[in-house]
Amino acid sequence: MNEINEPGPMWVVTDLDGTLLDHFSYSFEAARPALERLKALNIPIIINTSKTYAEVSDIQDAIGIDMPCIVENGSAIYLPVAMSTVLPDYFNEIQIVGDKGVKTIGVERESIVAFLHRLRESYGYQFEGFSDWSIGRVAKLTGLSVQQANKAMVRYFSEPIVWRGSDEDYQMFASQIEAQGLMLLKGGRFIHVLGRCDKGQSIMWLKALYERLDRGGRHHSIKMVALGDSQNDVAMLAQADIAVVVKSPAHPFPEIIQPQGEVIYTLADGPKGWNYMISTILDRLEQSNF
Repeated sequence: MNEINEPGPMWVVTDLDGTLLDHFSYSFEAARPALERLKALNIPIIINTSKTYAEVSDIQDAIGIDMPCIVENGSAIYLPVAMSTVLPDYFNEIQIVGDKGVKTIGVERESIVAFLHRLRESYGYQFEGFSDWSIGRVAKLTGLSVQQANKAMVRYFSEPIVWRGSDEDYQMFASQIEAQGLMLLKGGRFIHVLGRCDKGQSIMWLKALYERLDRGGRHHSIKMVALGDSQNDVAMLAQADIAVVVKSPAHPFPEIIQPQGEVIYTLADGPKGWNYMISTILDRLEQSNF
């Protein structure tokens, strides 16, 4: 298994749905050559996704990686418990769950769902979310298997919804969400209701942690390649040294506002575009152009 024991010269931080995973089949097979090359070079692959930890854990196993990950659109970061002995100040607010430390940035899902249901009852808003659906319904709407849909429903920090009302009602709904200290984030299939957090905020927290690891008194600077396809990836992409915006068959490229580094757009969809661009960037790295 590939673990992050020391900060490497480069991280690959990736969204899943529509990026590393095909939008329709959820397969990463088209990206396998680049994934294997990254693993051979011991370059960390950090998953940063709207998916749940239960889903991500299965995907990490399928790829063959064992490293930190960020779930539910930046709401929580899962880390090895052993790191608490290295940087204990970072673990003051971390909950130990099994063999992982969980850094929570978002809000508990129970309070989010309760607030959403109160809004719907009070104002008659037309929307549905995961809390309204059976496993079979989630499977049908997402194209996941029943087993996969079951893991998609193991949520702790966010509620995906489908809005079925008017644009005017949506604007009022969005204002009420914001006033409650929550936010709306558009993904490839759903609108996610969550606490005020995002993929960019969480990956920078994780990056700062690893850059502080003491290796002979030297601080490490990590170069970050980030890949995503949707609006909910923008904050992450804006923080990257190289931002790869992956073409989607379902929606236009998101706009990257005030990027910190280079921005590249793929010609191919999903994992095919992912594979080509990672291979190209690794060629640049080998030529010392990164």
